[in-house]
Amino acid sequence: MSPVLISLSPNTEADDLRQAWQVLLKPWQWRQETFVIHLEQLLSRYFDNRPVVMTSSGRAGIKAALSALSIGEGDEVIVQAFTCISVPAAINWAGAKPRFADIDPTTYNFDISSLANKINLRTKAIIVQHTFGIPGPLQQIRQLADKHNLVIIEDLAHSLGATLDGQKLGTFGDIAVLSFGRDKGFSSVFGGALVSNNPDLIKKINQQQNALPYPPRWWVAQQLIHPLLISLAKTWYWRGHVGQVIIVSAQKLGLLSKAVQLSERRAKEPQHTAWRYSPALARLLNLQLSKIARYTKRRQHAAQQYRQTLGITTKQLVDSPGASWLRFPLRVTDKTKVLASAKQAKLVLGDWYDSPVTPCAGLTTYVGYRLGSCPVAEQASRETINLPTYPTIRPDQLQQVISFIRSQAS
Repeated sequence: MSPVLISLSPNTEADDLRQAWQVLLKPWQWRQETFVIHLEQLLSRYFDNRPVVMTSSGRAGIKAALSALSIGEGDEVIVQAFTCISVPAAINWAGAKPRFADIDPTTYNFDISSLANKINLRTKAIIVQHTFGIPGPLQQIRQLADKHNLVIIEDLAHSLGATLDGQKLGTFGDIAVLSFGRDKGFSSVFGGALVSNNPDLIKKINQQQNALPYPPRWWVAQQLIHPLLISLAKTWYWRGHVGQVIIVSAQKLGLLSKAVQLSERRAKEPQHTAWRYSPALARLLNLQLSKIARYTKRRQHAAQQYRQTLGITTKQLVDSPGASWLRFPLRVTDKTKVLASAKQAKLVLGDWYDSPVTPCAGLTTYVGYRLGSCPVAEQASRETINLPTYPTIRPDQLQQVISFIRSQAS
């Protein structure tokens, strides 16, 4: 029985494991570009026939988009605090500078007044992070963008499958960035995509991506092995810590990669951004994307269970019917204590995000975040834990999480 582990390949089902095995055992097919073409067509149909190009990761996609938009040296891109370092880092790799705006505490998205105050003559774009799958205030952002002639980039790393007023996220901005990392809503372990209603822009990005080499075969094998090894580790996770030993040992032996390398946390651009998307990983993602409707419905059901049983009000957290709820955020008084207690109860909950830009090493020098500049985001990072909504969580496990949270409040 798989335990409650919020971030270890949470979407993987039996058919995903079979697919990984089948692809791993056929290395002669790892560079068949037809798999990528089919994937791009599938995503294009989902996004109302907008053109799509695959990238090696979401952060590689951000860099590629900014480059194609000629946003670089001397330019600024506004992002929200309470985010992953991958977003501002990718802006840096493109030669531009990130500028941080604060968040609304009930949506974990931009506070519009803070966003408006950050716009200046150097601002060229706004990256809208639909945090946890909760839609950002797109109508107000569009008004600001039109007023100042700014590009809107929708970040769908958390929110593929979500809608706002019946319209799919990713179709509101000028270009959307998707991420298919191991703990995202839909996963090929590594991967990203760009979607736009501007075919010339996508064509330009596609030409850039086609000029890149394929990733080396050892790296592709490393990603294909990931869901298989993690599935084994999850089975043994709480049995004398055997599962944890499997994961750490596999990483040290180079059998498993990390989502964010230590060098990347220290301002070095990762090697995968110089590669195109792997056709081998496209086969994993094709299967995952066939589950968009079912996975989104399950996540929404889990979020509604938390909201109802834990008494969450709209003053605490917005109730957005179209949200995809990659995770369910919850404010607690003592975050460290609650997460530690959860582990004692054999529940691994989430800590997104434990600082306004995570991981926090070198915030000032690397990404330019100044402590105290976004106080609401900083408070959220001290108080917010994440409850699992992943589609493979069982009803009894959901109830176990609810019972645990209630026990912490008593």
